[in-house]
Amino acid sequence: MHRLRAAGIYAVGFDLDGTLLDSEPAEAAAFEEMWRFITGEPCPSARLEVYLGELEAISLAWDEGRISAEELGGAAIRQAALKAGLKAAPSQLPALEEIYLEMAAAHGHLFPEVPGCLEQLSGRLPLAILTNGPGPLQRRKIERHGLELRIQTVLISGETGSAKPERDAFRRLAEAVGEVPERIAFIGDSPGSDMLGAVLAGMRAVWLNRYGETYPGRLPAPWATVTDLRRALAVLSAPG
Repeated sequence: MHRLRAAGIYAVGFDLDGTLLDSEPAEAAAFEEMWRFITGEPCPSARLEVYLGELEAISLAWDEGRISAEELGGAAIRQAALKAGLKAAPSQLPALEEIYLEMAAAHGHLFPEVPGCLEQLSGRLPLAILTNGPGPLQRRKIERHGLELRIQTVLISGETGSAKPERDAFRRLAEAVGEVPERIAFIGDSPGSDMLGAVLAGMRAVWLNRYGETYPGRLPAPWATVTDLRRALAVLSAPG
């Protein structure tokens, strides 16, 4: 019996961006390429800093409950780009979208411990990804990094119509892996999306806090807090 099963965990769900995949380098590469496409010039570092800072501020606002789900995803990217001074004509938008999709998929990378941890789990427990975002973008990321070879189930809000932290998103996850929520661990980096949804669904919620952030006091506490995926599996495997 796998040691997670011995600890009462029969399936594991993962967030994608910030949990398995470090997507910040991809965000930077995408904005730089979009800037070059629109202006014909290299992107000034100050503009890039504004863009990345705005994305971070939007993510924090989501975790703190100050914005709605409609303001995430493509809306957040457009808002951040405008704040950074990138303005496009309507006729340029399709090309910009394709640039973003390609750069965002190509320039992220798995966190160092992720391949080994997935190798350890693959074939032993049902594994799933539950991620918010557009289907084409998230699928490209997953395929580019070979995650579908280790993780059998992929649920993307842009395809299912259910976004974290909605109960229906986590219900779909439980149905897909064939386990009751109490026997599922969910590992994610977003308090407002991952932890809130997993806790309310009755799953064992593990907050992956890689950067020493403060957990929002308004949200229900996660079952555990860790700094990387290897530690998450160790904590979940501990007896009693």
